[in-house]
Amino acid sequence: MRLSLLPDPSHPVLTMATVTITGLKITHLSLTLVANGTVTGSGAAIKTSLFTEISSALGSFANKADLLILAVGGTVPRLVMNNVSLQVDRYMTMNSSDLSNLMVQI
Repeated sequence: MRLSLLPDPSHPVLTMATVTITGLKITHLSLTLVANGTVTGSGAAIKTSLFTEISSALGSFANKADLLILAVGGTVPRLVMNNVSLQVDRYMTMNSSDLSNLMVQI
């Protein structure tokens, strides 16, 4: 996992070779996508506002040192975060994903 602050430090990109997410919920306006169980994927990238997510990140990192490593441009081989509420205000992409039990709520 790597955090890139370039070219826009206020909207960094978090890239992950592989991801495993338990309890994924994505909401936009009145549309909600919920995947009960485990979601796996590869080639994930999330671009969001650094300033709105810093408090969520600080409370979510299982190992606080990982946040410091990412902040200075380092790579974390395995990142564990719990109870993350992340507002994706730019984009989220994945090369591949397995969304078990996907439900769409309107």
